[in-house]
Amino acid sequence: MFNSEATQQTFENWYTMSQAAKLLDVKGIGRTKLMEFLRWAEVLNKNNEPYQKYVDVDYFKYVVKQREWHWGQDLVPLVSDKGMAFIAKLLEKRKADFLKWREEQEAPFQWSRII
Repeated sequence: MFNSEATQQTFENWYTMSQAAKLLDVKGIGRTKLMEFLRWAEVLNKNNEPYQKYVDVDYFKYVVKQREWHWGQDLVPLVSDKGMAFIAKLLEKRKADFLKWREEQEAPFQWSRII
């Protein structure tokens, strides 16, 4: 799991969600499930944007990225070292509840529930 003690000294590194998932190194949680977890924990909204209170404390920031294949720009959320420590602690506390919730969401449809 991400070493939050190493981040106590400086908060200069920023990571994409994909990089964050790899650095957190939680079995079974990649970028997509990490973002789903953060939506479930109400850190990200339904558009995968961090709520402002988490931006204000420097857990996240946005950068503008020029599209390479098409005209336009995208806002890309990045996670700071401080944000990585926050996510690691949140995963430690709430991962089991999230996985239980996720399992319930993926339960097969049963007609007996609506009849």
